[in-house]
Amino acid sequence: MKALIVDIEGKYAIAMTKKGTFIKVKNTGKYTVGYEADLPPAIFLNAKLMAGIASAAIFLIAVGLGFFFYINPYSYVNIDINPSIEITANIFDRIINVTALNDSAQKIINDLSVKNKALDLGVEQVVSSAVRNGYLQDEKTNAIMLTVTSTNESKNKQLQEKVAEVVENKIKSDKIDSEIVVEEV
Repeated sequence: MKALIVDIEGKYAIAMTKKGTFIKVKNTGKYTVGYEADLPPAIFLNAKLMAGIASAAIFLIAVGLGFFFYINPYSYVNIDINPSIEITANIFDRIINVTALNDSAQKIINDLSVKNKALDLGVEQVVSSAVRNGYLQDEKTNAIMLTVTSTNESKNKQLQEKVAEVVENKIKSDKIDSEIVVEEV
């Protein structure tokens, strides 16, 4: 297959094929810039193989980085009623862990399955479980303290608003009288 020599670098020459791809070939000494060389097909197969390997490597790196960001903690939401619960979320606002911070909180999270769910859905389910287990009651005034921590300040503000709105909507739908306090750490 024909290729045009476009550069010479020591023992190697750079050839451009008719399709516009560049290939590094060993300089036999007869190559000069502008020379039209007749290259063996095996060189083109090697170039295709290398392009395939490079594509696979880029794909694996992208998947690896995606997995790293998916399992890496990015934000924390603490819900304090009397039981205290900590929700850990990744950069995509998906829950990667829920922790009971005291014994009474264990009762709330035992019947939950929120791992890998959206953060707002998880917070809503935690509040629903607190209502079901009697920690938030409609006969008395309750208080819910939400503490939001994130590595990004603007994301932190967004999460505070989002979580507060979810909790407020949930307690209104359950007809619970509650004060919601949102804190930033």
